[in-house]
Amino acid sequence: WQASVIMLSQNLFPPVLPDLKPPERIIKAVMKMPPLGGGVEILPVSLLEMHLDGFGGPGVGVWALLFTSLIATAYCKVGRVRSANLPSWVWWGFCGGLVLAILVFVSKMTDVTVGSASRLFTPYYGYIIAVLVVYIHDRAIRGCWFKMLAYLSFMVAGLLTIMSPGHPLWPVKSFLANNKDNNSRLVKRMETVYSAYLSRYDAFRPLVDLLPSDANVVGMVQFDQIETSVWRPFGTRRVFHVTQEDTTETVRTRGIKYILVGEPFLQDNKTTSDDWAQKMGGKVIASQVLLLRAAVGPVVWYIVKLNAD
Repeated sequence: WQASVIMLSQNLFPPVLPDLKPPERIIKAVMKMPPLGGGVEILPVSLLEMHLDGFGGPGVGVWALLFTSLIATAYCKVGRVRSANLPSWVWWGFCGGLVLAILVFVSKMTDVTVGSASRLFTPYYGYIIAVLVVYIHDRAIRGCWFKMLAYLSFMVAGLLTIMSPGHPLWPVKSFLANNKDNNSRLVKRMETVYSAYLSRYDAFRPLVDLLPSDANVVGMVQFDQIETSVWRPFGTRRVFHVTQEDTTETVRTRGIKYILVGEPFLQDNKTTSDDWAQKMGGKVIASQVLLLRAAVGPVVWYIVKLNAD
């Protein structure tokens, strides 16, 4: 149920939230209420200051159009129109199956996947929207209000496309350069977010530059980071993923001499860089602060050199 609350918030909150603290407090308060809280661990709340590719659902604009159209249909007192002449048992069987599938999906959400709940739920949106559209009569959406709301939804979607940190369509670099002395919290946050995304394709470059010249085979402890810069120049280096289950022996069998490991992994395993390096039979030879994600902030990554046999 907590996952349901988080997923609803990701879909129904405005697409731009300059301050995440108030909505996060509201969501956490709702999740602590019985029966949602119920003595179980509260899942982490994952909201974004701006909806990004791969994280959001249809958005508040689409849901606003659907639900206001349903309300207008009820107000106009027009009957439901089905697009197909289906028997009642087929229709209600389909709706029941959809509800059951959604319940199974929600029950499988964990603290790892809840941040991408809206994106993972994508296959279900089409069915939900199709069911709702069946109950909307065309007489209820012929008014000017529907057109204005639709235009507003398109304008918000267009604004997000222009402002998207991953591929901004406005002169963000010039804006930040002209406002580098501005101490506004909003401007500083924009600088952090856009800097992280504009350099994300080559985010590991400062750390890779510290690798020795004989680092032809490199191990990397990571989950979902963009590791393209570790492979560059292409064809000159091989990169293997190192997991928590790997030992010194399994790493050496792959010819790995150096391992890149980040502070988040070390914190999750309640260890330090020196202790983990010693466990793997090596030592830390370099470190670098990297800005990989704006939501996380700068983190320290280490280069661990394995000792010779």
